[in-house]
Amino acid sequence: MENRSYILYLLLLLIFLSLALIILLANQNQNIAQLLNQQKPLKAGEKAFTFAVTSITGELINIKGKRTLLFFFSRDCPGCTKFIPKLEEHIQEKHLEKKYLVGISVDSENATKKLIVEQDFSFPIIVDHNFQIARKYHIHFVPSLVLISDVGTIDYFQHPEEKVVDAFDKILSIIKTAN
Repeated sequence: MENRSYILYLLLLLIFLSLALIILLANQNQNIAQLLNQQKPLKAGEKAFTFAVTSITGELINIKGKRTLLFFFSRDCPGCTKFIPKLEEHIQEKHLEKKYLVGISVDSENATKKLIVEQDFSFPIIVDHNFQIARKYHIHFVPSLVLISDVGTIDYFQHPEEKVVDAFDKILSIIKTAN
């Protein structure tokens, strides 16, 4: 009888601790969601986060002082993988210079390398370890586009409700006007 009481006591304690953990995790997730929602989309004219990092092929990518289109993507995103050929088409047709385009993968290095094998990238690709660059640009979805001016300000930021092809058409218009 004493063993049953002890087991019942342990079972009740385990249930209580499990409920406490569930409540704690729910509150933590809610706090993270609130933090993300507090990050407002960037606006044209705001100062851009500049960086110099090594691409997946070992090339140094420094966007400071250069007009740059950042393309945030993931291998598991169907919209991303469908959009890559459109980018490549515009590079081939000289509407977009590959030296001004940087792909930023939010995947692991291995997943990014697999995508590079599957797709034919002519522009540099960066793996965004721990979403450091995506956080600086308030990126919450992929595909996502950000156009940075040569003076280091945001020229265009794709809003969440905007389709990537529509954003890209606006970016091409901005680039043509600037040239």
